[in-house]
Amino acid sequence: MMMDSLRTARELYTQAAGSQAASNQALAARISTEHENKRLTEIAEIRKAQADSDDDDLSSDSDLESDDEAFQAYRDQRINLVRSALPTFGTYFRVETVEMLRAHIQTTHELCYVICHVYANHVPACARLHLVLEDVARQFPQVKFLRVRSEDTMSNFHDLGLPCLMIYRGGTCLETFMSVGKEIGAITDPNVVAFLARHGVLKSASTEIEQKINELDNDELMSR
Repeated sequence: MMMDSLRTARELYTQAAGSQAASNQALAARISTEHENKRLTEIAEIRKAQADSDDDDLSSDSDLESDDEAFQAYRDQRINLVRSALPTFGTYFRVETVEMLRAHIQTTHELCYVICHVYANHVPACARLHLVLEDVARQFPQVKFLRVRSEDTMSNFHDLGLPCLMIYRGGTCLETFMSVGKEIGAITDPNVVAFLARHGVLKSASTEIEQKINELDNDELMSR
């Protein structure tokens, strides 16, 4: 009888242990499932947040690119307007009086250089420079080339100072070169062009227009 009771108790214990183990396994599985679901939910939320952030960045970048394009188009329009206002010359003018010379200097566009050759017909170097400047004037039509006889500027202009070149811009005399042949060397087209280029006269006006527009834009931004 006692043995039967022990056997029955052992069987009950075994059944209980098995039931507990199954319960523990079920609990562990449920906890594992819940943990995995939570982890997947967190991952999904992180990915969604990243996607939203990327969308915001793309939208912001797109807005910036759109603003940059609009600003560049505005700048290009302003530059083209200034370019279209620039005059072209292409000839070698003779002026007969100081008043005519002053009028040319003061009324020429502020971005255009004016080159004035003071000459005398009996000076050989002046005659050679005439021929060269006629060619150079055609090559660089954005520069105004003038000539005036020395006796039309002042009565005591000495031949030793000839040929004389004066460089004007914006109504102001920037430089005066007496006996300019000493600066140029042999008076030939290449030497005269090189001389003018060294002094910035032949620089493209387009570059200076862009620089001027940039300065105006920077001033406008600083004043805001």
